[in-house]
Amino acid sequence: MKTLVIALLVIASGCSVLNTEEELDTNPLTGEIGLIILEGESGKQNLQEAREKWDSLSSPTYTYSFTHLAYIGLIEPYEIVVEENAVTDVIISKTGKSAESEFHDFYTKFTIDGLFDYTQNALDKAYEVRVKFNEEFGYPVSVYIDYDENVIDEEEAFQASDYDYTN
Repeated sequence: MKTLVIALLVIASGCSVLNTEEELDTNPLTGEIGLIILEGESGKQNLQEAREKWDSLSSPTYTYSFTHLAYIGLIEPYEIVVEENAVTDVIISKTGKSAESEFHDFYTKFTIDGLFDYTQNALDKAYEVRVKFNEEFGYPVSVYIDYDENVIDEEEAFQASDYDYTN
């Protein structure tokens, strides 16, 4: 009965009911769809399974494209160069030149393993984490993090794509 009364009040007030399923599988900063919400132990399990897939299939030497979005806006897309599991160069995608030292130093933690660590840290601390994993290799291709439900503009997102490995 309570549910019926609430539904009638919503209809009578002209408010629309959000399609929660659609809202939950979208990255609000990028518009990308297909993300899952990581929560609690099942979220940690999803992340662990993806990391295990990555560990079993990955190469220690690779490149990938990385785009970071934060409350300050889109940060230039970069190509991250990883050799023997360490970032050796951060290249501005648009120019092909190495990034300035301030950005280079910040992005040196973003090996694919670093993306997993960053996501795990967010899962431990944030209000909400949404993620989409690469089907073939398991690495996170899109991550949205909302650190605090009640704070505006502290959200961030990143996208990883164009993974290319060297054997």
